[in-house]
Amino acid sequence: NDEKDGKRQAGQPNRDVPRVSGDRKPKNFPQLLMIALMDPICSGIIEWNRQGTKFHIVDSDRFIREILPAYFKSRKFVSFARRLNHWGFKYDREGRSYSHASFLRDDHRLLQQMFSCEKKAHKTEWDR
Repeated sequence: NDEKDGKRQAGQPNRDVPRVSGDRKPKNFPQLLMIALMDPICSGIIEWNRQGTKFHIVDSDRFIREILPAYFKSRKFVSFARRLNHWGFKYDREGRSYSHASFLRDDHRLLQQMFSCEKKAHKTEWDR
């Protein structure tokens, strides 16, 4: 058994990856995404670009099968994409990657500046 040998496979969250905040347990979607991107076992499935400003999904089949259920408690890419949008991530069609000004590989402190963009139930006069 790989688990007994100390080996881990994709689809099993890495409990040894350093946390991205002072909290013991990640609380929000960007923190979980950062942890997945930091996890060496996810390399080849989801990765940063060279500059660490964008990430892309390298192997969508494995991402859906292994990473989504392990890190995001989901098996639907549509739900993952909706959450990215909800948190303000932008999709770059040309580079097939996602980015956010406060989501950078080498500056985890910026995660504290991220917030979920809840849709308003009604339009205000400013939206008209």
